[in-house]
Amino acid sequence: MIKSIIVKKRFILLILSIIYINLSVFSQVNIKKSNEVRIVNGKEYYIHIVEKGHTLYSLARVYEILIDEIVFENPAAKDQLLIGQELKIPVKSRDEAVVQSLNEEADEFFYHVAKNGESLQSIARIYLINKKDLEKANPSLSDPLKTGQYIKVPVGAKTSAPNADQIKIKEETIHPTVVENQVVKQQKTQSQGGEHIVKAGENLYRIALNYQLSIEEIKAANPGLTEILSVGQRITIPLKKKESDFIIHKVKRKSKLIRVARNYNIDVRVLRDLNPGIREKLKSGDVIRIPLNWEPEIIEEIIAVEEKETVVEETETQLILNQDSLQCAGFVVNLQDTFKIALMIPLYLEEVDSLKFTKETDVDDLLNERPFRFLQFYYGAMMAVDSLNALGMHTELSVYDVDNSIGKTIQVLQDSSLQEQDLIIGPFHRRSFKLTSHFAKIFEIPIINPLTESTEVIEDNPFSFKCEPNPDSQHKQVRNLVATYFRDAKIFFVKHKQALEEKEFPLYFAEIEDLLDTGYYVSNDIIYDLIIEKSIADTTTIYESVIDTMLIDSLSYYTTEFDSLIIEDELLRSISIEGTQILTDSIEFNLYDSTYIINSVSPFYYSIDSLHAFENQASIYRDNVVFVFTDDNVFALDLMTKLNIARDTFSTTIVGLPDWEGFNNMDYEILSNLKVHFLSASFVNYQDRDINRFIYDFRNQYLTEPLYYAFKGFDISWYFLNAMMSYGKDFMNCLPYYSPSNIQSEMKFERANEGDGFENQIWKILKYDRLRLREVITHPPDPPEEPEQQDV
Repeated sequence: MIKSIIVKKRFILLILSIIYINLSVFSQVNIKKSNEVRIVNGKEYYIHIVEKGHTLYSLARVYEILIDEIVFENPAAKDQLLIGQELKIPVKSRDEAVVQSLNEEADEFFYHVAKNGESLQSIARIYLINKKDLEKANPSLSDPLKTGQYIKVPVGAKTSAPNADQIKIKEETIHPTVVENQVVKQQKTQSQGGEHIVKAGENLYRIALNYQLSIEEIKAANPGLTEILSVGQRITIPLKKKESDFIIHKVKRKSKLIRVARNYNIDVRVLRDLNPGIREKLKSGDVIRIPLNWEPEIIEEIIAVEEKETVVEETETQLILNQDSLQCAGFVVNLQDTFKIALMIPLYLEEVDSLKFTKETDVDDLLNERPFRFLQFYYGAMMAVDSLNALGMHTELSVYDVDNSIGKTIQVLQDSSLQEQDLIIGPFHRRSFKLTSHFAKIFEIPIINPLTESTEVIEDNPFSFKCEPNPDSQHKQVRNLVATYFRDAKIFFVKHKQALEEKEFPLYFAEIEDLLDTGYYVSNDIIYDLIIEKSIADTTTIYESVIDTMLIDSLSYYTTEFDSLIIEDELLRSISIEGTQILTDSIEFNLYDSTYIINSVSPFYYSIDSLHAFENQASIYRDNVVFVFTDDNVFALDLMTKLNIARDTFSTTIVGLPDWEGFNNMDYEILSNLKVHFLSASFVNYQDRDINRFIYDFRNQYLTEPLYYAFKGFDISWYFLNAMMSYGKDFMNCLPYYSPSNIQSEMKFERANEGDGFENQIWKILKYDRLRLREVITHPPDPPEEPEQQDV
């Protein structure tokens, strides 16, 4: 059951009004942008004089700036605008400045909006970073801060070593550097008793662990000791009372188990084993045992498989699984957990009041307005949430209006509850996502990018996910396509023209040539028939001149005789089959033998070689598969038109790369004739029972037809919420063993580089067949067989 949905009330009321009520035209006051520009403290401002009917909202629209920024520069305007009031409106908005910083600076950061009474020190404490790092990121700022001021919060500073100006450490909100696929070895235990001098980067966590003491024991030996440590500070270390394999950690604030594990540089699985029944989300007062002298080790579990004499994974009777797979397989769902989800979706709520429509307004035109563009994504997400709640999941969904406005994004990030989210879906726009991704990284929250293809959005954030596959990963699916259906085909690669930089040809060559046999055999009597056919075709004029001299009543006799004459005297000396020259004599005297035809991938450039390159090497004995690399709609149509003519001689299939889905003005008959295949990130099969059930439920609930974003919203929400329900909030390690059934798109996430996020690898392959679009199911090629070992 959804506990809370944060959506602005006026947006919901507007939707209901559109369905049930006829609304009149909203009136607007015509506002002109001021021509007066004044420089104040080195910054350019428009000087605007308030007139009757002017509002902060209308001014913000005219000057393309946020209301908050107008208020920041003109504090008196917060309560009311007065006719004749002079306003300073920045010529260059903060959005532009932030975007420029995002593009120019290599460091990761997000923004904090200063509140009344806040200082650089207090902000540093909120995000657990060094004040000096905050000052370095904001060289022009100093205390006292002005309410509404933007403070740049560097993400990387979180891992820098604190110094004498070290901030107050809060045990349960430290967010240490995430280290993927490795565990940092624990420092060696120092000698017990005596005095410890604090070094740069040390905190009570590490000092207590090094001396195999609890934090409380150290504090007891040092009355008045706080968690604010400075370099050079002397701390009395008490003698350890008894030998123990662990120390006790007492939780002071809400936190996650994984964060405590990372603070101590310990695998979270070790903490779970040492603390049976411990929850993933910790509460104040919880006690956790921390093991001493723990060192990481690679654990492999061997499970005997006794099922008659079945061989599993090419082992005799054993299946080797790693620790992650065992943990994921044995995870028990706790239906009492509440999962907090933030959906950041472009709703453009500030534009709602300016929409103009009447009783005569076409609903389809209205739904194309920006406030409604992604509404179906929200509907689809709600369908997934409702479905999982019906299965026993407890979800707390918060919806935020986040579009391409950096200012709006920064305002949303100020919501204190956002730090406690278990999952963030969105934002949809790249710049807003980049900023939010930095925020999610520091608080270790998985964040989902629904629509972007660029891998940039997952760089340097191990908690980020990109749902749209990258075209660079298409070669894997193409390899599977060839392995499943076209291993015996003649393969062509064609481009319009030769480019200076070509990555595709070598990449696909390597993938496909490895699958193909080196050649195949053709019976000589079949080749001989082809030689006769071509020889007759080449002597047609002679044949016709002789026939003309014959009597009509003897035509059949002389035709037969003359055929023999031509065949004996006029056979071609050789013919070319798929580019291989074959001598007639070698065939004629070995009619009961076979000829080996070399199998090779044939590339050509259409602008240089024209279609002759295809016709000279195409096969009449097997399928010809033409991979066409182009994003040029016109070229693709021209090539297909000519190949459609040639298919009377050559059986031809086309595979269009990289993105033919968006091509226009295509002839569906030609697409079907050439069995055109192309890759798509999604496909809705309207013949599927589950999809038709979804459509039926969607229509009943939202009184409209589900479109692309509805399916997208459902699939993404279903995938990740189902993963959390199946494996808990730390679901990321279990994704290799997770493959739910979606309705539009499949997802399989992989991490290309350590420290980066996850990218979906799945492309669907679609095919035109009898004027309909169908999905082609492929399978990865079988691994090469190992040669049998023989006894010597």
